[in-house]
Amino acid sequence: MGPFYIIELTVNIRKKNGTQYSKPVTTEVESNQLIKLGSINGANNLKAVNMLFGSQFLGEEIVSYHSYKQTLKK
Repeated sequence: MGPFYIIELTVNIRKKNGTQYSKPVTTEVESNQLIKLGSINGANNLKAVNMLFGSQFLGEEIVSYHSYKQTLKK
């Protein structure tokens, strides 16, 4: 098991009625899992963001994200 990273970013969510809102989210990810997810920072990898945070927004859609921050957990 490798080190853990704290992932922080802001997601833009579209509700079923079409309105959108932004929400900051945070999670901890083990380094090997982070590698499997692929690059989140850089190219817009919405698939990885949905894998990490999608369950928090059931019935809604993550349409984009920004303000990505990754720090090593101490």
